[in-house]
Amino acid sequence: VILCSVAGEDVAAESLRSTLSAEGVEYAATTANRPTASYVAVLDPGGGLFIGIADMEIYDTLGRSWAEEAAEAAAGADLWVVDANLPRAALEALVEHSDVPVLGDPVSAAKAVRFSPILDRLAVIFPDRAEAAVLAGGEPSMPAANAAAMVEAGAATVVVALGGDGAVFHGADAVETRPAITPDAVVDVTGAGDALVAGYTWALAAGENDPLAWGLAAASVAVETDASVSPELSEENLRKRLSR
Repeated sequence: VILCSVAGEDVAAESLRSTLSAEGVEYAATTANRPTASYVAVLDPGGGLFIGIADMEIYDTLGRSWAEEAAEAAAGADLWVVDANLPRAALEALVEHSDVPVLGDPVSAAKAVRFSPILDRLAVIFPDRAEAAVLAGGEPSMPAANAAAMVEAGAATVVVALGGDGAVFHGADAVETRPAITPDAVVDVTGAGDALVAGYTWALAAGENDPLAWGLAAASVAVETDASVSPELSEENLRKRLSR
């Protein structure tokens, strides 16, 4: 695994590099004179998100030249996952330089629109209800219709995350709403969507025949801890979750 990004010259960047090194993740990052990106989640007593505070200004420094360097660093990967924290110019340059499937995470309703010009270059996109509505020009209450509209606009596969209600899947050969896999307990929902993307991506790269199931299993495991990334996220534990 390789992470291509940008970081500041601060304690957060040092911590990030140390953590990635310990996990065996290659880190190809440029340096910018801005604080390393951060996200703070404030939860309600039930573990749901009350408010999220993000400082992602550093990503605005990235453009086509960075994208070209990142594409070169990631050459040889089975697939790429890109997110909409990147400026539109960087996203467009990345898909131009990719010869592998590109998966997209819109990250927020405000930034989802950055994927609009490149929907037809994405193998899979993972919006939530609000993000899907922005990309499809529809209503958040109609995730299935919005998924269909995105496929019609060129996306090969759309997975709309519905939180505790599971996910809408719309691909070339199948359309379905899949229920969530019930967790043992909900401690913190932060990161559940990221875990869904990670589980799906891993399964796709590994050649598993039902990546969505792996994504839902990962999301189920992720909400059971207040850790930023659950230490229980592993192939073995997800297989156990799938066998329930």
